[in-house]
Amino acid sequence: MVNAIAISIVVAIPCALLSVFLVLKGWALMGDAMSHAVFPGVVLAYIIGIPFAIGAFIAGLLCAVTTGFLDDNSRLKRDTIMGIVFSGMFGAGLVLYVAIQSDVHLDHILFGDMLGISLSDIGQTTAIALVIALIIGLKWRDFLLHAFDPTQAKASGLRGGLLHYGLLCMIALTIVATLQSVGIILSISLLIAPGAIALLLVRRFIHALLLAVAVAIGCSAGGCGWRFISTARQRRLSWCCLPRCL
Repeated sequence: MVNAIAISIVVAIPCALLSVFLVLKGWALMGDAMSHAVFPGVVLAYIIGIPFAIGAFIAGLLCAVTTGFLDDNSRLKRDTIMGIVFSGMFGAGLVLYVAIQSDVHLDHILFGDMLGISLSDIGQTTAIALVIALIIGLKWRDFLLHAFDPTQAKASGLRGGLLHYGLLCMIALTIVATLQSVGIILSISLLIAPGAIALLLVRRFIHALLLAVAVAIGCSAGGCGWRFISTARQRRLSWCCLPRCL
């Protein structure tokens, strides 16, 4: 249970920081798309025999690059493109999962496995969280300007492409970090809700970042704690009722 609470706190930090930028840029669906698109990468990684994290990261980047290419070279709107790309990749992952007919269950990739977290998982997730927090801490002004006005950011001498794909890489890394703990599906809420809540309540951007982190940590750790308390109460109730049943 201690590992579950620890991993929930660590995962909440990068998700909350990125959620503010995703909401500002109108990329809420991008987090949804990339979280679903990593599933075929996980299945292919299992087939090839490489770590799941590598396959998930490559699949997430492929989704982002494909979306950007179609956005620049087609007349479709971005939300339409993202819907097509992520649903197609997620469907391909499900087809591969059923086709391999393996005894290894990948359900924990979809829904997470908090109680199966090891110290090595916590260490890997902590490293990713520290890297993302450091990058945002040093470059948050550049990312903020690029989120509001990419043209002004480019005119100011900032490398728009580097900021754009750097943000996408951080999203992919964060999704990889959440696979073992909260899974593909629940990672969507951590990549959207904290930033949306924070931007509704405060005006200054730095306060929004801090509030988003606080909201994400509070909800994640609070949910784990509540689950532990409710499970303990159910166990005590069952032991109290057992003599009467006998």
